[in-house]
Amino acid sequence: MNNRDKINTSFKKIVGLLIYILIIQNISAYTWQNAVIMGGGFVSGLAYSPLQQNLLYARTDVGGLYRWDNSTRRWIPLTDMSAGSFMGGESIAPDPVNPNVVYAAVGFSGYGNILRSTDMGNSWTVYPVSISIAANNDGRHAGERLAVDPNLPSKLYFGSRWQGLWVSTDSGANWSRVTSFPTNGDSGYGISWVIFPRPSGGYGNPSGSASQTIYVGVMSLSSGNSNIYRSTNGGTSWSVISGGPSSMVTQHASLGTDGVLWVVYNNNYGPNGVSTGYVWKLNTSTLAWTNVTPSNGPPSGSGGYGDVCVDAQNSQHAILSTLDWWGGPDKILQTTNGGTSWTVISLHNAGWNAGPYSVFDLNGAYWGYGCGGNPGGAGWAGNAKIDPFNSNNAIYTSGSGPGGGGVWSSTNINASNSPQGVTWVFTDNGLEETVVIYMTAATKGGILFSCLGDICGMRHTNLSQSPASGIYCNPQFSNTNCLDYAENNLNIVVRVGNSGTTTSDIAYSTNNGQSWTPWGRAPSGYTSSNQMGSVAVAADGSAVVVAPYSGYGSPAYATSLGGTWTTCSGLPSGAFVASDRVTASTFYATSPSKWVYGGTVNIYRSTDYGRTFTQVNSIPVQWSDPNGNGEFVIPRPVFGISGEFWVSTYDSLYRFTNGGTTVTKISNVYEPMGPVGFGKAATGQTHPAVYLIGTVNGTYGFYRCDDGVGTTWTRINDSSQQFGGPKWISGDEEVYGRCYIGGSARGILYCDSAVTPTNTPVQPTFTRTSTATFTRSATATSTPSRTNTGTATRTNSPSATSSPTQTSTSAT
Repeated sequence: MNNRDKINTSFKKIVGLLIYILIIQNISAYTWQNAVIMGGGFVSGLAYSPLQQNLLYARTDVGGLYRWDNSTRRWIPLTDMSAGSFMGGESIAPDPVNPNVVYAAVGFSGYGNILRSTDMGNSWTVYPVSISIAANNDGRHAGERLAVDPNLPSKLYFGSRWQGLWVSTDSGANWSRVTSFPTNGDSGYGISWVIFPRPSGGYGNPSGSASQTIYVGVMSLSSGNSNIYRSTNGGTSWSVISGGPSSMVTQHASLGTDGVLWVVYNNNYGPNGVSTGYVWKLNTSTLAWTNVTPSNGPPSGSGGYGDVCVDAQNSQHAILSTLDWWGGPDKILQTTNGGTSWTVISLHNAGWNAGPYSVFDLNGAYWGYGCGGNPGGAGWAGNAKIDPFNSNNAIYTSGSGPGGGGVWSSTNINASNSPQGVTWVFTDNGLEETVVIYMTAATKGGILFSCLGDICGMRHTNLSQSPASGIYCNPQFSNTNCLDYAENNLNIVVRVGNSGTTTSDIAYSTNNGQSWTPWGRAPSGYTSSNQMGSVAVAADGSAVVVAPYSGYGSPAYATSLGGTWTTCSGLPSGAFVASDRVTASTFYATSPSKWVYGGTVNIYRSTDYGRTFTQVNSIPVQWSDPNGNGEFVIPRPVFGISGEFWVSTYDSLYRFTNGGTTVTKISNVYEPMGPVGFGKAATGQTHPAVYLIGTVNGTYGFYRCDDGVGTTWTRINDSSQQFGGPKWISGDEEVYGRCYIGGSARGILYCDSAVTPTNTPVQPTFTRTSTATFTRSATATSTPSRTNTGTATRTNSPSATSSPTQTSTSAT
């Protein structure tokens, strides 16, 4: 055993001491549920149980883990107990012997965790590991990296991105590096999948001895070989399989009951940047290769392949998804003759295809139409699976943009030899993965406006239904960065964001957001599109102020919708603007406002409709949050009260009155996660209720304050209701006790209070244990720590970071 590869024993002991059992006490009379959007994000992996019909799991890059409930036709979130890194699903593995057991690897950066559940994900045991996990990096659709030995289910393998192949012999509790495995793969991408052959007695009938044959796929663009390795002696030694394509990365493979391994190869890691791909079959008995790349797939240079899955009932039947075929767009193909020929079974009417077209049913998620487009996916078809119990059923994932980012399923893929007759349904009830970029201070008139990443944003009039009006259009922003409305004239709404179709990145509405008009011109000096950061509308709608991000132009005001912009005097570039909700002539601003890394934030006020701003105050800001992220420091004016607004930094919360000249630090609040929100006042109170995500009197949670000055806070969530660590919270101007949260890739969640909870948060009870155990009661719970170790922002093209220094033991 090489000393260099030993895991430090003291480290293991320390980890053991730090693991705990968290006993949940229900401290919240609030119920939380999603404002229905459905989907809206990248589902990076799918895994069927080979033992129990209709048992299906999904992992997402930033939105957590889910289990399909076939009786209700909904996805059940499994990691809402997490305030951070558990929301990054790197891999998921149903146990092939016990259908109640499932494993997952989770994390965003640095060392991650292996999760084990014995009740289908309703509760988890957490094992911290000295393995770097990066669920939101490129290559995230590959898999599965985590696999359970079907002959000895206490033995698992995990293929890491940086540190090679790892093995556990005690059901995931402890892990050792397999030092005999010959490669780590390309740094940051590593090992993409691990596959065991089907046991001789079938799944659910383990032999009791470890499987001797194991296949492992690697992502390496310079290996000079097939990137597939095999062990025939239970992992003691490994050899690369000769033949096949050379120096192409393999993201997925599927092993048929006839012993033929189907493999997807591409010229890049995906889900971005793939321009050429192939599909090969390997006869694992003779090690002979066959190229079965479809002739009707993406032309070379135009895209590759996402996933291949062979039917568990028929080894000649397989489906295949394309990847990054933007001129296609991505499709699902099917073969019934072992890959000799392929038929497209999901053809989108995208305007440049010849029919006949498949039927795509959005299932009420009207945002999937985009702005005049057609549903059926937005590329990134990274996963495609055939139901192992029903050859007619299939499911695939697509990217996060309009067109239907999420999960699509069909129950009739064998209905026709052409796309016509095959119906695909957007199967995302309960799976909410949109990222909230900004949320309005309150709702009014029964309308909830949202600013979303990837899918622009939408206007809810019924929280239980995805809006029939779909997303904001004319223009369609990829991200809507900010939105404001005239507090006393709800018809006037203005939004800003990232647009490829306007020069201003600004749009306005005169009918409460039901339709939009692009602002025809940009403010003078706006140097780049896609950098408009904030907008504020006067309380009566008579003026609008916008502010680009720092370095992309100066804040500007206009006194008519669609009118000429004039540069604001006295307000620096990069400010965040907001309007007084009572006095139409008054605006506020903070500068700097985004990614603030310590120093001082200045407070500005205008009393002449945005023409001139004067500094009226300042507040200190610590360097950054514990994760090294800069702060987002913005003013949140209080509706119904002139001259009052609140500002939060990472370490403090401030209440400004008298137009910003008077400031009070709220002494019992620490670590606000983001700006506060305001909602309808409690009975007997005149000040709107204040809502906060942060730490009050030493306890992290979501809070409501009814006294208006921050003295008394009521916790409105418990430790099972963490939802990935949201950043935004808003109250409801018309419904007391209702608030909305977002920003953590769990969509928009809202709560209503049936009864008043206690004002004293009950502390969770912790029992230290020397074993790596972490459990919860009826719903998943997590550590009480507020620290959010991940980000909810999707990474389109991350660069691989270097691996943390670590040591390991060799496999036995």
